[in-house]
Amino acid sequence: MKTRMMILVAVAAVAVACHDGGEGPGGGPEELRLSGAIKGEVVARGAAGKGIAAGEVVHAWVDEAVNPAVAHVKAWRLEADGNGGLNGAACYFPENGNDVNIYAMHGNFNYVIEEGVMGFPAMLYCEVERMQAGEVGAANRAKSDLLFAIERGVSRGRESDGVTTRELTFYHLFSKVEVALKASDEVGDLTGAVVSVGGTVNRGYFTPDKEAVMEDAAERGKMIAPNWSSSGLITIDTRVTGNFDGNTEYGEAIAVPGTGLNIRVDLKDGKVLVYHSKVKLESGKKYRYNVYVGKERLELVSTSISAWEAGTSAGGEAGMIRQVDLSGGEYTIADDGVYCVSGESKYYSLIIKGSPTVYLVDATIEGRYVSPIQVSSGNPVIVLVGTNRLTGRGYYSGLYYKPGCKVTLRGEGKLIAESMGGTGIGSYMDHSAGDLVIESGTIEATGGLGDQGNAGNAGIGGSSNAGCGSITITGGKVTARGGDGAAAIGAGKNGPCSSIVLENCEIHVPGDGKGGLSGANGIVAGSVVPDLSDGEEMREKGVRVEGI
Repeated sequence: MKTRMMILVAVAAVAVACHDGGEGPGGGPEELRLSGAIKGEVVARGAAGKGIAAGEVVHAWVDEAVNPAVAHVKAWRLEADGNGGLNGAACYFPENGNDVNIYAMHGNFNYVIEEGVMGFPAMLYCEVERMQAGEVGAANRAKSDLLFAIERGVSRGRESDGVTTRELTFYHLFSKVEVALKASDEVGDLTGAVVSVGGTVNRGYFTPDKEAVMEDAAERGKMIAPNWSSSGLITIDTRVTGNFDGNTEYGEAIAVPGTGLNIRVDLKDGKVLVYHSKVKLESGKKYRYNVYVGKERLELVSTSISAWEAGTSAGGEAGMIRQVDLSGGEYTIADDGVYCVSGESKYYSLIIKGSPTVYLVDATIEGRYVSPIQVSSGNPVIVLVGTNRLTGRGYYSGLYYKPGCKVTLRGEGKLIAESMGGTGIGSYMDHSAGDLVIESGTIEATGGLGDQGNAGNAGIGGSSNAGCGSITITGGKVTARGGDGAAAIGAGKNGPCSSIVLENCEIHVPGDGKGGLSGANGIVAGSVVPDLSDGEEMREKGVRVEGI
């Protein structure tokens, strides 16, 4: 069953002329009223009450169901009271007793809709306010929210007081954008930062369709088109969090669909950072962004796209985020979802048994009886944001992945992986490792001494007595050190590495102290591409290897 945002609007009648109509049970006219309550979230967060914000106006048109071309009521004006109700003219069913169709809309229209005069519009210009921050912004969001409802075949209820009450179901036709920020240690305090949504427009064309099936999102979307001459930034509330989790608050914007999107942060020192999203806004969708504010750029930690109401993710650049909590025990990921790990844990580890995307955001983890991150099965992607540290205690490696698993590291952040008795990244003791891919980021890996201190572990790769699969580095900057007798990248003292492939990367290793790279504390595997002794081949592959 598809989830959808339903807003049921209560309408109270007041004594203003509308249409006298068919008789009720007492012989008088049968009055039509619209009633209900909100199901789901409020129309615009920050608006008071449980309905459309006080003072906002809804206009409704009523036709005879048997002949929709005949207008029974034109532009019925209803004003919200802020508590789920609307006040408007008393309105009655047709004298001929026919059922009616009701079409109702709310929006920030740039056209005066004259009650009782204006016919059902073929097209309206509507806009979103550019200032959507603070108290003024809350009011502007409520004003900018484009809503449309259709109720067909409404018949007399023959209630005892001569009143028929009917519920309307309104749908959001614009898009909603939500943004939360987390500051890097380098940036620190985000006081004074201004957040804006750009890449969209401020005006749109609304062509209401009486025949639309409102339950169909595609049909609702066809009624909206952007006005490309009205681009401009939308300023929203700056919301800062220490952890992207279920308690995170978001700055919000109502936006016109059919356009692209970017997120802009103006820091108090004058620096401007921009993240360019890859999405195209769609009608009735909510776009949530968790953004990491670095010194030079904005990093996307996660995003989700869903129906405007709380619901299941419908895709996104990074998918629906789930926060990993290591404060009370080991955390196991056993699916292919998207997760965020941040903060510090000195006792508990992350266990991966699937192929998720895991964001490390300024995370510091020390394993207790297992590696800080251990991949037991699957092919996870680990995205680095900020500075992260994994420390293996005893013989455990900082990051371990079993044979048959492949771990991919990417991102613009840093990972420091270290162990006193295992590898920084790779195998430990008699536990061989799978395959590793490094696509980007800054990696610093240090291996230590093995069993009894008589054999060394690689910084990345094999341990004192267990090997590893392939190591592929296609980008980023990697600095590695191995223990005595072990490679910096590749084979441990007694733990072989099957293959190493390097391309478009910068590598720093100690070497053997004599300029050699193929021995202890160098780069060692069953096969190494490119040939480290062939300078021309290394240049063709974009590989730079330097000593420490």
